[in-house]
Amino acid sequence: MQGKRDRLDNGLTLLPPLEQLVPKDHHLRKIDRVLDLSFVREALSEKYCPNNGRPSIDPEVVMRLFTLQALENIPSVRKLMREVQVNLAYRWFIGYRLDEELPDHSTLSRALDRMGDDVFDQLFNRSVAQCQKSGLLGGKVLHLDATTIRADLDIKKVNKSNSSDKDARFGRFPGGSKKPGYKQDTIADGKKRVIVGVTVKPANAPDDSDMSLILDDVIDRLGFVPEALCADGAYGSGKNCALLEERGMRLVSPPQNTLSREGRFTVEEFVFDEANDVFVCLAGKRLQYIGDEVAARKRRRYAALRSEGISRI
Repeated sequence: MQGKRDRLDNGLTLLPPLEQLVPKDHHLRKIDRVLDLSFVREALSEKYCPNNGRPSIDPEVVMRLFTLQALENIPSVRKLMREVQVNLAYRWFIGYRLDEELPDHSTLSRALDRMGDDVFDQLFNRSVAQCQKSGLLGGKVLHLDATTIRADLDIKKVNKSNSSDKDARFGRFPGGSKKPGYKQDTIADGKKRVIVGVTVKPANAPDDSDMSLILDDVIDRLGFVPEALCADGAYGSGKNCALLEERGMRLVSPPQNTLSREGRFTVEEFVFDEANDVFVCLAGKRLQYIGDEVAARKRRRYAALRSEGISRI
């Protein structure tokens, strides 16, 4: 016979502890077995009054919540707390019972400002060290690539004094569209694709800018110099080859084509100056905005005199 279940009412129901409700093979259990956040309270001890005021949310709980947000690709802290409200595994991971009130999303945002970058840098360094200790890093070949990150920002406020995101800049996103955001350079180890280095820069910065900073940071974190770095053609400049050779590494990348077959610079060689709305070529020459294309009104045209040694894009 077909069964029928009545909707739950508000009556008291005795449930087993969360420990019994989360499957033994759940991925958060595997992460919890190796995740060590014992350093967080000590790292933040000077940011809290030791004997006055109301107790704060446990800083380790805050770190576990932001770890959840990253692991589950949840776009905002508001959405994060809605998910934790109904997900048993999430509640178990942060150590909250079913009958406990969760932190408000605004409290998480304030805690993020209190923690600053140092605490998250410590977490990242400790995570890489644990992966290295567990044999997950090969350490011979690294892979570098950049990706664009869209800023949640009104385009009319980009690079303005009243901007809520003062570092975001216009850059080219997939499909050729121009949007405010950032570029993230990520270096991963070749053995198990463990991320060992990350830097973020404005979206109008060239892909290969500041490579020495992220590379030296990775070498310091690993404690040795890998043999090679693999990257796409955007990084394949002579400057970067020399930079790696100085560190005893080899760059594996297609060489950059400085000029196209028509004798013009390719668009990848230009840096977009958002404040002046111009593109700047390798020789320092500027391409001014000359109007939209008739056939594609969303595409902007920039050009300079051929006598100056540059063409147009």
